[in-house]
Amino acid sequence: MEHIISWARSVPQIEKIELNVRSTNRRAIKLYESKGFIKEGLLEKRIKTPSGDYIDELLMGLLLK
Repeated sequence: MEHIISWARSVPQIEKIELNVRSTNRRAIKLYESKGFIKEGLLEKRIKTPSGDYIDELLMGLLLK
């Protein structure tokens, strides 16, 4: 993650990194937040599980400039 962010910062044309993560993936969300990503949106019932339940997807972004 640090390598990708560092590389993106070195490319003047890249101003923002965006990602989607399952709202239930707390470890990943904490990692992204520790790198400076902020929550920007929520896609409700985005992923349907084999059991028929739904999981929301969180949209996160990191402004580089």
